[in-house]
Amino acid sequence: MALYQRYASGLDRAEGFQHPIQFGDIGMLLGLLSLVAVLRFASTRQSMLAAFSMLGALAGIMASLLSGSRGGWIGLPLIIMTLLGYYANTLGRRRILAISGLLALMLYIAFISPQTGVKDRLNAAINDITHYQHENGANSSVGARLELYKAGAMLIDDAGMFGLGEQGARDKLQAMANDGLIRPAIVDMGHFHNELLDHLIRNGFVGAIALIMLYAVPLIGFITHAGSHDPDIKAAAVAGIITVTSVIDFGLSQKFFAHQIGLMTYGFTLVVLWAATTHPRHRSIH
Repeated sequence: MALYQRYASGLDRAEGFQHPIQFGDIGMLLGLLSLVAVLRFASTRQSMLAAFSMLGALAGIMASLLSGSRGGWIGLPLIIMTLLGYYANTLGRRRILAISGLLALMLYIAFISPQTGVKDRLNAAINDITHYQHENGANSSVGARLELYKAGAMLIDDAGMFGLGEQGARDKLQAMANDGLIRPAIVDMGHFHNELLDHLIRNGFVGAIALIMLYAVPLIGFITHAGSHDPDIKAAAVAGIITVTSVIDFGLSQKFFAHQIGLMTYGFTLVVLWAATTHPRHRSIH
């Protein structure tokens, strides 16, 4: 889909009939889940299934790159290192190096190739940051986010236990813009482009704690099963860890849960993976 939209339809960013950021982030998540399958099958020397899964991993990551969704790339090195770490003892150094090398080569080719637009997107981000630092420009994508983060930090004390709410947050932003504390361009933006900051301002400390629990509870549950000697249980648990950490990563630069597809992807994926992690496959049903 991403290849068709970029090179046949001529879109600047692949979007999959929705917003490019959501499309790219979910593509990245699907690619990383496919990478878990690569390691699971490689650990039991099922080469054909591992190779097939690698195609899925490359396709998902490439969909993210072609969408130009830079927020999904922030935590990618750490997430991949975490994933490989869980399989280091099972696969051995040679296979880990081979898989790592293939991924690194693909990312390097994507970076240097002008057709993907990855290098241009990264350069644009650097230019936006420079422009914001020297000219306080909040009209660019990155500049607007930086200005929102500044405004959010100024509003934390006002949020209190239960937050300012939707209209209250907007009124505060408008008042700050009127006083010249922030740029007026960000007042009408829908959210603070950071999941935790947005919940903290709009829903207070109660909302922020609820969000943290939404991450922490499943993450801890999956971590407790990730050391299983059963390859299927281990793979499902590691996939759960990758799902939670990826969504945390996506939430650093946008409000992932503000979109139905974000909520559905997180909720349904966790349910399926938790069932696969804890399903008593070896017990008789009486």
